[in-house]
Amino acid sequence: MLVSRENYDVNALDHIGRTALLIAVREGKGEAVTLLHQAQADTEISDEDGWNAIRMAAREGHTDIMELLLKQGSDVNSRSEDGRTPLMGAAFQGFSEAVEVLLKYGADVDAQDKRKWTPLIYATRQGKDSIVMRLIKAGANIEAKDHSGCSPLMIAVKLGIRNTIGTLIEFGADLDSTDNDGDTALSWSIRNGALDLVTLCIQGGANLDHKLKDGTTIESLAQANGQFEILTMMKDHKAKMKMKTEKADAIDALTVGLCYRVLEPVEAAIAQCDLVDFSSDPKLKKRVENLVAHGRTVVEYLKKQAEVSEMLVAAIHAYDAETLKVAIDYALEARCFGEHLYDARVLHDKLVLQDGGSSSYPAAVWFFVIGVILILGFFFSSKSRKSKKDVSAKHLMTQTSDEPQKPESAQTFDKTTAGSPRTIAAVAKQRLRV
Repeated sequence: MLVSRENYDVNALDHIGRTALLIAVREGKGEAVTLLHQAQADTEISDEDGWNAIRMAAREGHTDIMELLLKQGSDVNSRSEDGRTPLMGAAFQGFSEAVEVLLKYGADVDAQDKRKWTPLIYATRQGKDSIVMRLIKAGANIEAKDHSGCSPLMIAVKLGIRNTIGTLIEFGADLDSTDNDGDTALSWSIRNGALDLVTLCIQGGANLDHKLKDGTTIESLAQANGQFEILTMMKDHKAKMKMKTEKADAIDALTVGLCYRVLEPVEAAIAQCDLVDFSSDPKLKKRVENLVAHGRTVVEYLKKQAEVSEMLVAAIHAYDAETLKVAIDYALEARCFGEHLYDARVLHDKLVLQDGGSSSYPAAVWFFVIGVILILGFFFSSKSRKSKKDVSAKHLMTQTSDEPQKPESAQTFDKTTAGSPRTIAAVAKQRLRV
């Protein structure tokens, strides 16, 4: 053979700059490649188009020759003058096995040539879906941009490669990524008049309110192109999204209101739910109906609690044992164990004892009531019971005179209210009868 002859230049070039090794690689002649390599053929020499041995083997999909060259030390990330790597060539041609070999040897999945094209962009431009998926799974940047600022998804949209568009969206490509002019995948779909791609972008969640760098909106772009079907589609989608947002907001507001059990937010949330149409989703409608029903029960209870609290405060200010007893009975019957019940009970017992009588509530009953208050207070109030108990007890125990001293508010009660303590008691009794 020629390689065995003396003085033969194993790296001699033909008329287009190819060596014997490059010709053997291109033709897939594995044995010849082995012999030439043994004869010290230079694997890094490139032809006039910039292809050296490993890049040529990858472009042609000759995996056995690629393995041979890589094992012998060829650079898996070898670059041509314009920055192309073996992986770019294999991805562009769609050679899945060649891609696997290169990945096994550590090929850079995000290498860029002079146009900033990556292996993923090469595969995208050719619609090689299987390689697109493999590169993404290998860690390729799905948002890598070329020299014009286009991501793989935008390139696929511009070229109308529908299968690849679906693949990229499935793997989470950003539909709102912009190129150097502010265009998105949606705006390019509109420019191309591709209704199916517009639908795909809208269903994927593309921003319909996006503006290009020159201020052009998506809607005005569709109008300028006379694409009224797209305009109708966008209008319908916006209406659906608005309804969806209103539904979510209404449910969230009611859920939060019920969680905190505050009257005004719960009432407002119920009113919001009443204004939203849930009829299109029977399961959601049923769920909201249950929430609203529960909310109205909570509203009724909170209003009753406010009424009882107001009565207890008035009875405490009246500083009258009988009035306090009526108010306490009303609170217990209404099952409203609010913050003022404990204060009212302590003051009632103190007034009774000071008058020479005994508490009308046995100690065991009182401790039971205290226990219920402490337990239910966790659910119906975020305020600390302990701090209020300490403050109330301290206030009452500081009164050391033989005769009960009315608080300042009680001393002026008859002057500042329309009725006497007896009147308050009468009102409370009337409420109990009702």
